[in-house]
Amino acid sequence: MNQRLEPTLLDRLVHELLTLGVQITRDMPLDFALPVADRVGRELFGWLGRHREIALVNLSVAYPDWSVAKRARLGRASFGNLARHWVEFVRLPRTDPEELDARVTIEGLANLDAARAEGRGVLLLTAHLGCWELLAHVLGVRVGPLTVVARRLDNPLLDAWVRSVRERSGNRVHDRDSAGHHLVDALRRDKALIGVLADQHVGDAEGIEATLFGQTVSTSRMLPLLALLTGAPVVPVHIARQANGWSHVIRIDPALPIARSGSPDRDLPAAAQCCMDAIEAMVREAPDQWLWSHRRWKTVPAIARRYPPRGRGLFAAGAERSANLPETMGS
Repeated sequence: MNQRLEPTLLDRLVHELLTLGVQITRDMPLDFALPVADRVGRELFGWLGRHREIALVNLSVAYPDWSVAKRARLGRASFGNLARHWVEFVRLPRTDPEELDARVTIEGLANLDAARAEGRGVLLLTAHLGCWELLAHVLGVRVGPLTVVARRLDNPLLDAWVRSVRERSGNRVHDRDSAGHHLVDALRRDKALIGVLADQHVGDAEGIEATLFGQTVSTSRMLPLLALLTGAPVVPVHIARQANGWSHVIRIDPALPIARSGSPDRDLPAAAQCCMDAIEAMVREAPDQWLWSHRRWKTVPAIARRYPPRGRGLFAAGAERSANLPETMGS
């Protein structure tokens, strides 16, 4: 969607409510705010009917052998993680480096060093997993500024606020819809570190088909195309919340084996699939921390028909079903 040039009355109201929520959240002690957020997120899984149904459809695709109850428990946990992610994101402007050092460990820095040593810049492949905004912030502070590709939010007031938080670490944010030639220049001229969230559906004009959890998806051709055009290595990186709920581990994997035969018809689909395989591996390591409430398999008619209609209310079929949803993870 295109961003509105001038905020509407609703945009302003939402921004005021957000500002109030941010202030309340920032003033809470973290060891209190995170468990509260987790609980709120888990409760919202029972109330946000449309988003819950999307998550449950996706979980049935990814884990068809699991029981309905087990998939619901994982979906509920993922909503709890998303709420904790929000708390950590809005607190970033007030989070000092010492706290980040205590809470976030990076594994695999040698893999990033090896990729940077090639002198072509680096494409960092990641997903909406764990606290992905914290991932970008910490990497920006510890290994150098990133160029981050993101879609503009429709509400211009929210977009400006989110961008300001994202850029506090020194990272630069590029609009996904107009980033192409800027990214090529950044890789070739500046040897940039470019971070791309590549796990969501992309429309037909921009997308390329690949397979995720055994089903066809439309994924962005931007990252594999940049890799083929510039020779930049593609390095998978993700962040996972640890069992204590407070600390995180960022893991940087070796660069992907992107084939460069010189035939775009072969190399582009192969590179896209290589990226999707890496995304799936990340998700399987921490499935309770992925953003399941996204219409990921819209290109598969049999799955797309199971998603709730977009016109349904946010809370549709929520409260009356929430009491029947399992609360804790299990087998």
